[in-house]
Order: sequence, then C-alpha cells, then structure tokens
Amino acid sequence: MGRKDDTFKLENGRLIEAGRLENAIRQMFPHLQEVMLYTPDNRNLALALTVTKGTLPTQESLADILGNLAERLIWIHAIPITVWERTPKGEVARRATLQRLANLPVSTRRSTQ
Repeated sequence: MGRKDDTFKLENGRLIEAGRLENAIRQMFPHLQEVMLYTPDNRNLALALTVTKGTLPTQESLADILGNLAERLIWIHAIPITVWERTPKGEVARRATLQRLANLPVSTRRSTQ
C-alpha cells in the first residue's frame, strides 16, 4: 500500500517531500494556480501545474527550490484546471489526478531535458 500523503520515495530510496517543495514553488511563482510534483517512473520527477497568467517556470528557475533534484525533472505538464481531481474538502486528490495525467496527450508535456 502506498502513502496517502504528499511524500514519495524514488528508487534510490530518497524521500521526496512534495508538499513542501510545491509550497515553495507556489511562493516563487504566484501566478501558478495548482502545482503537483510527482514521479512518473520512480526514478525521475515531473511537475504538473496550471498557470493563471504568465509563463511556465523553467528547470533553471526551479533549481533553487529543487536543488540537486532539478536534474531529475524530466518534464513539466501545463494542464487546465479541469484536469485536477478534488477531495470532498476541495484539496487536490493526488492519486486520482495522477491517473488523469497518465491519460493526457504527450503534447501537454514540455521536456526539460
């Protein structure tokens, strides 16, 4: 059974506190409406986000927040707000949103490699 909160482990055993990193990204980029850091393959990282106005952050602009994890960031998804699944409390339902992301076309991803 997986974790139900916003932390996950990479295959190398490194624990990623996604919620803390997501909050830091929101503070640095206040034009982002939603942000979710996740691992698509247990090895690398991806970032799903919804932009209200402005441009997408780049891997370089995220490096201060992600530190050496920035080199594991393989793509950034720019997705509409309607893709985000919600819990009854209005919070992002991570697992359900990740399932929806898996079904999105590759064209929603911007590679950072």
